Amino acid sequence: MDQYDSNVQTIMNFLKDEGYEAPELSVHRVCYREFKKYLLSSGCGYSKEKGDEWQKENVTSWSKWRVRRNRICLMQLKETYELGYPRKDHRHIYPIWYGQLNETLSQELNSYMEDFPSGNEKYWHDVKRMCSDFLLFLQYRGKTSITDIDYEDTECYYYHETERTKTTKALYVNHARAMLIYYSNKGVLKRSLGFHMDSLCINQIVSLDGFSPEDIEKINACREEGLDFPAVEMWDAISEFIKVMAEHNYSETNKICAKHTLTLLFIFLEKYNMGYTPEIACIWFEYEKRILGVSWKASRKVIYQFEEFTKEGNIFPGKYNCYKLMKIDLLPLWCQDIINEFLLLKKREFMKKSTIDMYRAASVRLCEYLVAQGLASFDELTAKHLNNFNLQDNHSTLDGKNAYNVRIRNFLIYLEEKGYIKNLFIHKALPCSFAPRERVVQVLNQNEISEIHEFHNVVENAYDLRRDAMVMLGLKMGLRGSDIVKLHFSDINWNDMTIRIIQQKTLVEELLPMPIIVGNAIFKYITKGRPSSKSPYIFIHHNVPYSKLTPSVCRTALKAAVPLRETPDNGFHITRKTFATSLLNAGNEVGTIIDSLGHRTNSTVEKYLSLDEERMLMCPLSFDEAGISGMGGASGC
Repeated sequence: MDQYDSNVQTIMNFLKDEGYEAPELSVHRVCYREFKKYLLSSGCGYSKEKGDEWQKENVTSWSKWRVRRNRICLMQLKETYELGYPRKDHRHIYPIWYGQLNETLSQELNSYMEDFPSGNEKYWHDVKRMCSDFLLFLQYRGKTSITDIDYEDTECYYYHETERTKTTKALYVNHARAMLIYYSNKGVLKRSLGFHMDSLCINQIVSLDGFSPEDIEKINACREEGLDFPAVEMWDAISEFIKVMAEHNYSETNKICAKHTLTLLFIFLEKYNMGYTPEIACIWFEYEKRILGVSWKASRKVIYQFEEFTKEGNIFPGKYNCYKLMKIDLLPLWCQDIINEFLLLKKREFMKKSTIDMYRAASVRLCEYLVAQGLASFDELTAKHLNNFNLQDNHSTLDGKNAYNVRIRNFLIYLEEKGYIKNLFIHKALPCSFAPRERVVQVLNQNEISEIHEFHNVVENAYDLRRDAMVMLGLKMGLRGSDIVKLHFSDINWNDMTIRIIQQKTLVEELLPMPIIVGNAIFKYITKGRPSSKSPYIFIHHNVPYSKLTPSVCRTALKAAVPLRETPDNGFHITRKTFATSLLNAGNEVGTIIDSLGHRTNSTVEKYLSLDEERMLMCPLSFDEAGISGMGGASGC
């Protein structure tokens, strides 16, 4: 075992020369002594296989820390047997001590440690050792000062192999990041270098090398504009942006997502010496979203909101952002310009956004067909074109087709009035009417009504409280979904138990008595379910920006209250029909029903009379009175 003892002594001398302290020397000494005993007991000399065998036999009895340290000791022993000395270039097997640093790096480490809190002396030394590990790594990569560090160095340090556990490695990386941030605050380094080693960011940082030549050219064209908003200023703006989100009551999850997304953008911009512009941000995001996972849509919203913040100094949570090209943008300019003129006119006529959107969809639908037929201007349009368009323009319902044709005819009339079409009667070539139809009125049956009341008695969570109040307003007061979602606090008089509304459909003002069950449902929602918000609307979204709801939420509410509907009509309007029918069955006069529904004539109420079976049986007609012949059939036999 003379060779074994000689090699062990060589290793111990090496460790002392490298500045290893007593605890580490003791670890090596104990390992080699125990391994020697094992070799002697087995009657064998040293071999790598014997070392592996010794470790395998003891792996269950040793602590994880001892397993790692003994593996390092045996690796050094193996190298000494092969080379006559342990190699320095395998730095991952050595603890790093600040005594091995060059003078400049040592001074930079000491400067950092002087400002580091020294309440716990052991922890202070541990931090110094971990920071020296990072600096020595830079030294091995040829860096003589921390100011020489680049993004490749931080990435290599994060990914380089070590014998450390995941937790220990994270500690080393975090203290290296803290030191980089310390020097970036002093203006010595770029701030993004520290974030480049963040475990939450490093795997989501995109490289400019992966961009297409076309996108790189677009980015280069925006570089000069970006100088007006350098990355360092963007970093300060991020903090202000998060504060504005907090003022709008955004959740912590939303704020964390915003901070993470904008940090990734900041790293990209500072890494490649660019400033912020919305164009660069959009190009960057097209590559970033591929590695963001399922959260990319939330991050996309952040990018657009930050652009809004940089321009307006605020964000507007209820604003809708269009992320894709609209169909109108794909049309030739001769179509786009005239459609936009037409829509601007409709806007000046104070039409609602939904109405203008439908005009846009209908006009674009026609223009897509004309372009496909090879037309280059509206003046080339003929009645035959319109006839063929109408034949191939399919819709799911006749009502839908008629609604689109009405708006297309209005568009054609506009073209005629403006002189874009010389034929002043061409709009008549497009039909926009169909035969009137009568539908059987569908109402909720007694089982479904009972199910709604059971739902009312058990609701607890915020969403169900909102649904219950909406359904009660429809079932007990006959309000339309469009009127329910626009209810204001000022519309309810709690002393008189009334609700005053102006119907959205007819613009008729109504003052309606509010049943106790409805008042209780609304009050319970306001006090126990509604988020704290300054919105004047009673029913609002339960997530920021707490905006007004759309009528479709009423349909969802009814579906939640009666999940297994038997009636074929799936719309919320069935509650209004049920309300009118219940008034009729209770013996109310037609005039009372008209007033309760807010109708102007009795024509719309007459269809409900057919549902009053009890009183319909009181006025039967014979076949003769009805003018129906009884000849033929069984009587003719």
